[in-house]
Amino acid sequence: MKARALLTVIVIASPLAANEPTALERGNEAFKAGRFEEAAQAYESEESSRDLLTRRFNSGVSWAQAGSVDKSVERFQEVASKADGELRSAALYNAGHSAFTKAAAMAQEAEALEDPDERARKLAEAAESYQSAAQFFRSVDPPSAAISRNLGITKTALRAVLDAIAKIEEEKRKRAEEEALKSPDRLVKALADKERLHRGMSRALARESAQSVRLGSRRLRKSTTETRALAEKLHHALIAPPQTPPATQPGQPKPPATPEPTEEEKKRKERAAEAVTRAIEAMTDAEVSHSKLECEAAATAHSKAVVELRAASESFPFEIQELIGEAVGRQESLNEAMDTLVRAETGGIAPEVKGEGFGKQIVDAIKDKVLLPLAKLVSPKSLEDAKLLTEDEDDVVWGAGILSNAEVPPTPAPPEKTPGHPGVPPEGPPLSAEEAKKLTEGLRTAGKEALEASTRAREELTQGLPMPALPHGKKALEALQRAAELLPKPPKPPEERLKELIDRQKAASDATQELATLAEDSKAPARKSLEQGQRTDGKEAGGIASELEKTVKGAAAAGGAQPPAQVSEAVKKIHEGEEKVFASAELLSQAKDADAKTAIASDIKLFEEALALLQGKKDKKDEEKKQDPQQDQQKEQDSKQKKQPDRDKQEQKPYALSPRDARFRQQDMDRKRREEEKKLFSAPSTLSVERDW
Repeated sequence: MKARALLTVIVIASPLAANEPTALERGNEAFKAGRFEEAAQAYESEESSRDLLTRRFNSGVSWAQAGSVDKSVERFQEVASKADGELRSAALYNAGHSAFTKAAAMAQEAEALEDPDERARKLAEAAESYQSAAQFFRSVDPPSAAISRNLGITKTALRAVLDAIAKIEEEKRKRAEEEALKSPDRLVKALADKERLHRGMSRALARESAQSVRLGSRRLRKSTTETRALAEKLHHALIAPPQTPPATQPGQPKPPATPEPTEEEKKRKERAAEAVTRAIEAMTDAEVSHSKLECEAAATAHSKAVVELRAASESFPFEIQELIGEAVGRQESLNEAMDTLVRAETGGIAPEVKGEGFGKQIVDAIKDKVLLPLAKLVSPKSLEDAKLLTEDEDDVVWGAGILSNAEVPPTPAPPEKTPGHPGVPPEGPPLSAEEAKKLTEGLRTAGKEALEASTRAREELTQGLPMPALPHGKKALEALQRAAELLPKPPKPPEERLKELIDRQKAASDATQELATLAEDSKAPARKSLEQGQRTDGKEAGGIASELEKTVKGAAAAGGAQPPAQVSEAVKKIHEGEEKVFASAELLSQAKDADAKTAIASDIKLFEEALALLQGKKDKKDEEKKQDPQQDQQKEQDSKQKKQPDRDKQEQKPYALSPRDARFRQQDMDRKRREEEKKLFSAPSTLSVERDW
């Protein structure tokens, strides 16, 4: 009744200004004429008057008719937040209708996207809009049968969108699993990392409240089940015999036969499969413990799974950089945690740590969709006990033990990595037999030192003594870092060397200009230093050009990806720049600083042009001008054809949201939904602008 009285007053008040139409009247006139955007702007032309909410409502209707759904929702929300009674209910109803319309349009747009990630993103936006529509309908007071039907339709559409997103995610997961199974060594490592995460979260969860334990255990059990399922697929891949190539049709070439594995490879796979089997058993025990809310028992089972997966990884070759890098990262985080525990004033409380340790593992759970709510729940507030670090230190002990038995073969013959032992990466510089022997001895010495120190640190942490464990942890880290420094570094590519040369030449240009500001007795030594630097850079430019010349020859012989002509042009410019660099050195020796600066500016320009050629940024305008006009017309026609829908191709898309029969059902559901919308969502629009609301 209050709303009716207000509307009556508005109707009486609107014609008071007989000489000039009010904003409400101007909007009404434009709305009747079908100029909806003009009507909306007229309604919004005044900010203060008694009919403000009426005009805001009418503006929302106008924006909806004009196709600006976001603006219409915004206007209806504004009215609903300030009005009451029938006007508020109508605004909420119309807001729900607009949000539903927006969601339906986004869902339809998503179906036309080929990229699964983009389609999932667009569907997620549609789902959010459907949820907003449902919330608007729920807020209408008093509720009615029409509102209930609208809610049902909205929920049905929302479920369809969520199902489509789930299918996309499932397809992505399956593809990721297929790719992971092609690299068993990487998959074993990933499974071990996931079990370390489960172990750390189980330890943290054991110190939470009973309600948190129930919620967290449910999440951890689900994640462990998924990990176990992937481990079972890995086990099957390890024990399955090689697949026989399919028979070919007459006249087609035979596919290459899969080579039979050697006896050594068979034994390695058998050992890995046995270890994975034991890891699967430990994961099963962890699932049972999570179902019983026994977090400590689950952590113990996860720890056993980590040990078995580490054993499985020993059956595959190791990458030495990766092995040392992981050990260094874990030991750094452990040392930071131990240092915090030592310095803590009350009972060994430490904040979240960085790196790869206990706290970092829990924080990394945010990247896991299943564990996301749990990660927020048990985000580590403290490390109550140094014993929690023992298992992470055990990983360092294991890695140091592998390093202490490293065997580095000489090159240039391609090295075969020995299972269970790291090898030199193929991109590293060649090693002679003497150099390989020296590197092996250095790695083993550093590995033994790290093994001894990390073992001592683990023993102290087992007893809950971070203070005596910290010095050993630091010693282990130093040994691991020395091992990393021993590794041969791959040569820098010519592009990177050229970038550094350009930077040095720019610095030389600035230094040459500053010579004029120096005292006379200081100019000579500074000029001499610049001259020597320029001669060194000139030799570097010559070395870069020589390396690129080899690239040109190799690319010409093997059909390389980069055009030899383009590289040859870059080489020519680098040689010209080389001459300018040496010329600047000669000019500096003659105290001709201004001329030297000009020469340096020239070599910088030449080097930058060469770098642009190497990076594929060559100007192709001249080549485009030479193209046949008929080719341009053909390209334009091809572009138009690509934009036309191709139903046959759409049916063959590998990322279709559903099979053919499911698509037909979905189309039928959409048709019925549109019919219901015409019945259900037209009512608010009949409360038209002619009635001032």
